[in-house]
Amino acid sequence: MKKTILIMLILILLVSTTVNSMECEYGIEPKFQYATKFIDGAALVSCDGNSAVVDKFGKITDYNSPAIKMRSNGLVMVVGENDLAAFFDKNGFQLTEYVYDTFPVTDPKTNYKTYRFGYYDGDGKSDLVPFSRGKKYGYINSKGEEVIPPRYEYAYGFVNGMALICADGILSEYGTYTNGKYGYILETGYEVLPPDSFWIADNNSEYGYIIFSNGEAGKTLADVNGNVVEADEFGYAAIDAPYIKLTTKDGKTGIKDNKGNVIVPIDDYSFVEYVGNDLFVINRNKITDNKFKTIFEAASDEKLYVHFINIYDRSSLIRIEKGTNLWEKKYGFVTSEGEVIVPPEYDTLYDLNEGLIYGSKSGKNYLIDYRGKVICEINSNNCGESLDGIFPASDVSSGKYGYLLNPLRYPKVYVNEKKITSDVYPRIENDRTLIPMRAVFEALDAEVMWDDTTRTVTASRNGNEIVLKIGSNILYKNGEPVEIDVPARIENDRTLVPLRAVSESLDCVVEWDEENRAVYIKTTDV
Repeated sequence: MKKTILIMLILILLVSTTVNSMECEYGIEPKFQYATKFIDGAALVSCDGNSAVVDKFGKITDYNSPAIKMRSNGLVMVVGENDLAAFFDKNGFQLTEYVYDTFPVTDPKTNYKTYRFGYYDGDGKSDLVPFSRGKKYGYINSKGEEVIPPRYEYAYGFVNGMALICADGILSEYGTYTNGKYGYILETGYEVLPPDSFWIADNNSEYGYIIFSNGEAGKTLADVNGNVVEADEFGYAAIDAPYIKLTTKDGKTGIKDNKGNVIVPIDDYSFVEYVGNDLFVINRNKITDNKFKTIFEAASDEKLYVHFINIYDRSSLIRIEKGTNLWEKKYGFVTSEGEVIVPPEYDTLYDLNEGLIYGSKSGKNYLIDYRGKVICEINSNNCGESLDGIFPASDVSSGKYGYLLNPLRYPKVYVNEKKITSDVYPRIENDRTLIPMRAVFEALDAEVMWDDTTRTVTASRNGNEIVLKIGSNILYKNGEPVEIDVPARIENDRTLVPLRAVSESLDCVVEWDEENRAVYIKTTDV
């Protein structure tokens, strides 16, 4: 009996998820009720009912306002006493007057006021975002300059460099818009199509064009280069988009390229979606390339889904969904090359960006890399998008949000077995590790001098002297030039220098621990 139990325990251990001992560290400890992803080095957080902006090193900027909104170009909308908003930068500097609409709504029962703002920022890749002033919409840049003046009844954010503009519709008290006519504008302000003709518009973000119609069979297609072309009976037009989706009157679908070549033949497909990288998901059961060659085919009890990192950015990974019962479904990931890197065995699974996947199963939460390797277990069941190596995550124990550091981007650094701490995180770029100069050099007992005029750092230790200028790819060791791959730079008022080149120039030994994503610097005289 004891032998049977022992064998069962061994089997359980063998089939369990193998987890590395590496820890995923918090850059900002969990203390917020709400936290967003970072935009241009800042994120929106709330604590005790008050909203603020935090940078990735934990510095909080409080705007002393009942409501603020972080825009996709880094602007912060701050509501004033008159229920109008001004634009600020992420450091709290006011850029405009309090003149912008916030669309306040008061609950008649509780008398509690909320601000709907009524803005849709698009794919977040444009420096321009919509604003409303006097219930007219225009576009403002990250400097707070009104680049396109307020003249539309509504304006959407830019997607693939294109935005929908509207007229003759109904703007609700919430800032939402219905029953209008649509046009299309470029970031230069040029109206490729004035908003005076079409009552229906669809920004086909995955294909990079806009479809206009009046609810009839005919369609007009427009692209970012200003081509406006009437489509044929299947919805095809020769525009500057890599692929155009075809639809027949009886619901059959297919794909052509912009030269008219058939990529996916028109057939009775229930589902055709462009993945990116010249790949398509067909009928949720197979991936094909632009020659209609099958790259991957799912099992009979599996379905394939295009996966989004955020509202517009498609992940390079395609999600596998196994099972039909909602509460028993399992999820996995297959790559665009048709390799199943994560088998469909997770209860929750999504791409966090920057090489990280979040997965949960059997009540445990994991970080997984794009090779399908489990990096570590985390005490969080809700993670946001990783940008610049940091992402929001809720702590299971407290329910509060903090920000975890992406271990693939930010390694741990030890000097003679002692972990280095700094208000700037060591980071990996182009397979090279950059370290905060002063924190590491002082741990090495090196003498450090900074020349602000020439923006040059000098470090001396045991008779060796190195000189490194910010932005230069040349390091001087005892007067001799040494070429380095990554130049030194300033971040958050701290100097980051290439670890290996600098440490070895000071006669230190550098070791890399891949399993734990850690760097060990050892002095030869210890």
